Amino acid sequence: VPGSLNVPAGGSFATRASWVIDPDKDERPIVLLAKDEAEASDLRDKLTYVGIDNVVGYVTSLRNLQIERVGFVSPEELEELGDPFVLDVREKDEYEASHIPGAIQLHGGRVMWHLDELPHDRPIVVYCQTGTRSAVVASALRAAGFDNVVELEGSYDGWMKAQDAQERFLRRA
Repeated sequence: VPGSLNVPAGGSFATRASWVIDPDKDERPIVLLAKDEAEASDLRDKLTYVGIDNVVGYVTSLRNLQIERVGFVSPEELEELGDPFVLDVREKDEYEASHIPGAIQLHGGRVMWHLDELPHDRPIVVYCQTGTRSAVVASALRAAGFDNVVELEGSYDGWMKAQDAQERFLRRA
């Protein structure tokens, strides 16, 4: 849904919601996507733990709502984007252990504090380890007006698999 935030339910739900919702500045009403009233109530309660208390309701389906496709780029197509801004939203130690060459590291919980440092004039490719954290950040960037944000398909794990496959292919050639 255009303007929505993608914060998956689960153990890190409230923490990741606090990355992209500032309860002191963002007073927009929140409508949750939940399977039922019990799940919506549980998610609402978790949000209050981090000071987010403007939940006004929930829906159980996106039917009849405007939907737009989320942009993805495969690891193989990454170089074809020209000069993308590759944003690694993992923790600093994950980045230091290994990262995509040229990527800029900015923890997912700090991205919204640094919007003025992100480009509007070139694609932003967001990745984490498996895709969950990057989905949260990418949705927040789109909601904040960045219109050329794509997620790296398979995230860092996918990129590593593509690199391994390419190396195996080159060894055979």
